[in-house]
Amino acid sequence: MADPILVLAHINETLEIDIGTKEALGFALNVSKQTGSTVECGLIGTDNASAVDAVTVLGATKVYTVEDSSLARFSGDNVVSAASRIV
Repeated sequence: MADPILVLAHINETLEIDIGTKEALGFALNVSKQTGSTVECGLIGTDNASAVDAVTVLGATKVYTVEDSSLARFSGDNVVSAASRIV
């Protein structure tokens, strides 16, 4: 079986996934159909509960979350640090 495809997404103050995340998941799903991979999603934000449901509906088979109050606003350093806990 092929390695999973991981899509990372920052969840901002709206607590919803944005259009970029939706597009990335759609692209990952197309690639997964060609390769036999699964699509996994890493969510980075302050409260990812509703986003977990949304990415699952869009096709993510496994979801990882990192939640911290410092992640409410996007900061490259904070997001990279959080992503390292997923990868």
